[in-house]
Amino acid sequence: MRGAPFPTPFAKPRGVGNSPPFLNFLWGSFNLFIGIYLLSICPVVIGPNPTCLALVAGALTMGAYLSLHFGKVFRNTQVK
Repeated sequence: MRGAPFPTPFAKPRGVGNSPPFLNFLWGSFNLFIGIYLLSICPVVIGPNPTCLALVAGALTMGAYLSLHFGKVFRNTQVK
């Protein structure tokens, strides 16, 4: 949406190189639709239940991992 290049699984090298903005848009849209599909087949009721806790734990884990990974990628690209 910002028009900025960003790493996707299709970049070379994977997860480190940048992909063009349109490919980032397609990848983000694909992820959105898969997330909506998964929530439609296994709805999550907000509250202290195993499904909601699994969703929150997964989101926190993925967010922490991706922030560390992309932080390292951006630091390495700015140094060069």
